[in-house]
Amino acid sequence: VIFPHGKHEKTNKCNDCHPKIFKDKRGENNISMKLNMDGRFCGSPNCHNSPKAFPLFQCASCHTGVSAAKK
Repeated sequence: VIFPHGKHEKTNKCNDCHPKIFKDKRGENNISMKLNMDGRFCGSPNCHNSPKAFPLFQCASCHTGVSAAKK
């Protein structure tokens, strides 16, 4: 997923995420969906595991070419 800084800068400050959740340098964070779902990175309690953002299971919100999950 390509991180859209522009969208996040409208509602967050740099120090909301850096360096508490994400290291400042691109490629240094070793992000995975497992870690996100375990409450790290995008899935931290202050991000997409909170009421202020859409939930992580809305995959197509970040990943392109993803269809809705089948029930």
